[in-house]
Amino acid sequence: MKSRLITGLSILVLGFPNSVLAQYNNTGNEITGIYCDSNIFVHWATEVEVDRGLAQVGSPEIGYASYGENTAALGKADNDVVSLGDGGCATLRFPFPIQNGQGADFAVFENAFDFQFLELAHVEVSSNGVDFFRFPGISNTQITTQVETFGTLDASKIDMLAGVCPVFYGAPFDLDSLPDHPLLNKNNVQYVKVIDVIGSIDGSLGSVDSRGNTINDPWPTPFPSGGFDLDAVGVIHDKSQLGESENSIASFRLWPNPARDYITIWVPESLKLSAFHITSLEGLMIKKGNIISKNQKIDVSDLRSGVYVIQIKVFDKLIAKKLLKQ
Repeated sequence: MKSRLITGLSILVLGFPNSVLAQYNNTGNEITGIYCDSNIFVHWATEVEVDRGLAQVGSPEIGYASYGENTAALGKADNDVVSLGDGGCATLRFPFPIQNGQGADFAVFENAFDFQFLELAHVEVSSNGVDFFRFPGISNTQITTQVETFGTLDASKIDMLAGVCPVFYGAPFDLDSLPDHPLLNKNNVQYVKVIDVIGSIDGSLGSVDSRGNTINDPWPTPFPSGGFDLDAVGVIHDKSQLGESENSIASFRLWPNPARDYITIWVPESLKLSAFHITSLEGLMIKKGNIISKNQKIDVSDLRSGVYVIQIKVFDKLIAKKLLKQ
C-alpha cells in the first residue's frame, strides 16, 4: 500500500525481547534484514508473472489493485514496486536455479516504512513450476481487534512471512526451513512465489498461518496500491556458483518451464555454437536452430500447449530435457 520511501534509513537491526524466530539472529533479540547493496546477492529475478487481487476482497466493485508495472519486481530492489492486492501473487524466475547453501538462500523485498507499518505475504518455492512448497509462516499478532488500514504490527511476533523489513532491506528465507519432499529439490529451486496475506480477522475472508491461525495485518486497503508491494527478490545461493566441472552440458539450464511465449537456454560459454532441436514426444521435429549466445532466447509462442523434448546437440551427442508449453 505504500508507494514511496521515507528517506534517512541507514540501520536495519533493531532489538526486540524474547523472540526466537527463523528471521531473527542467533541471539533471538534482533530482526535481521539484508541490505539491497550487500555483496552476498549474486542475482535478482529476471522474469515475473503477476496475478493481482482485488483492492478489497469481498468488494469487487472497487476493482483490482493496479499500482506499478509487473516489471517493477525484477532486478535489484529500488523502491519501485508492484502492488499485489488482496490475495494476489507474483511468481518469479531467475537466471540460475536457487540452491540450498549455509544460512539464508534468498530475500524478499517490500517497501515498508519501518518495523511497524507492515503488509505481509506468504512465500513459496518450486523446482518444477507445478508443485509449490510454502514456508511455515507464523503470526502471533492478536486477533481480537482488526489492525486497521493504517495500523501497525509488532514485527517480533512474525516469522517466515515476507514484509517484515523496511524498504531496501530484504526478509531472508532459508530453504532448510522447509521439510524435505520428493517433489522439491532444494538445490534446484526455479521459482519463488509471493502471495499477499489478506489481513482480515473475518474467518471467511482472511489468510491463516502455518498453524491455521488467522493473520491480522492492516486491512482493508481499498486502493490501487492495496496489498503487498513487491519490490524484488534477491538470490544469495544459486547454481552459477558451481565449479566448471558441474556446469557441464549435461546440466544445461532451461527456463521458464512451463513456458508461454519464449524460453531461455543457458549453456557454458564454450558451447555457444551448438544446436538445439525441439521435438514432439514421438520424435517429430518441431523447431531447430543454432545456439549463438550463452543465454539463448527461443520463441515458442507458436507451439501448441503440451509436452515437448528440447535437445542440445554437442558433437555426436544429444542431451535432452522435457519442455512443458502452456
